[in-house]
Amino acid sequence: MDNPGDLAFWSTQMTLLLEEHEGTGTKEKVVTPTKQVPPPGQKACRYGMSCTRSDCKFWHPSQELLKEPALDVGDQLAKIQKSWVPFEVTLYLTEDGTVNTKEEVEGREVKESRTYLLYAVCCNVVDPVNPDATSLVSCIKVGPSYHARIGSPVSQWYIFNDFTITPIPPQEAIWFNLKWKIPCILFFAAEEVPRPLELLEFCNPITVDIFAEDKSIQRVGGKRITFTPLGAEEMPKKGDLVAVDAEFVTLNQEEAELRSDGKVSTVKAAHMSVARITCVRGDGDMEGVPFIDDYIATQEQVVDYLTKFSGIKPGDLDANFSSKHLTTLKSTYQKMRF
Repeated sequence: MDNPGDLAFWSTQMTLLLEEHEGTGTKEKVVTPTKQVPPPGQKACRYGMSCTRSDCKFWHPSQELLKEPALDVGDQLAKIQKSWVPFEVTLYLTEDGTVNTKEEVEGREVKESRTYLLYAVCCNVVDPVNPDATSLVSCIKVGPSYHARIGSPVSQWYIFNDFTITPIPPQEAIWFNLKWKIPCILFFAAEEVPRPLELLEFCNPITVDIFAEDKSIQRVGGKRITFTPLGAEEMPKKGDLVAVDAEFVTLNQEEAELRSDGKVSTVKAAHMSVARITCVRGDGDMEGVPFIDDYIATQEQVVDYLTKFSGIKPGDLDANFSSKHLTTLKSTYQKMRF
């Protein structure tokens, strides 16, 4: 939502939902002032707010009584566990092709209905100090198939904030504060997969020809071949064992700060880029022999080749100087996806 009209629409819907819950209609909420008292150990000045001494040692109430801060409408809805965005919605298709959210439509017969569940929410987080500084976070519902591998088969919501992944309660995924947490994308999926989709067979758009094409972009002679390409009878099939290794280089160093308790806190994670991918046969007559050993060319400046760990040296990723089997990232990814 990048315009005031959209924000105003969302704010109106959230306000109507809150008023419906409270039964207040359009009646304004009265904010009760909080009585001020001196802090423990201090005495109040006998002259109160009439005191004119700038060096008075006694406690004085502020010029205005403190008021309870007014909560944003989104925060108020969160306190009562309500949200304008539902976790599930059922749509009804009538014979004339109209889609409705109500089952009974006057003068129209419902032809089909389908229930959709909320699986992901993407929000734009705005820095209140610097409104131009924004970042995207996503809340995703991870299904039981993943959790069954690490524990009990349950569904759990997670928030993905840069390199941090944290489990959250479901209600947090649909909590919005239009001042700084603005919804961008709501992803709903059908509760049941339609029968025609279940019958579809997966057709891999990447053919075996991708292994026959030599995508090396090296511009100088003396290229070293450190792998043996797959033969026609060796093309990977379901159940084949393959070992994969990847090496990375650093494009931007990690930014960290030392906290007052002596611990180091990461402010910004290091920006890494894949530089080499190797795939090795896991069975067969040529077990242990690599069939992919691609160095990935990059146009970005590398600040650390991590040679001690990766074995990659300056020039290995440059098409003008490299003696390696240098390819593009797209070419290598296509082979990996096959």
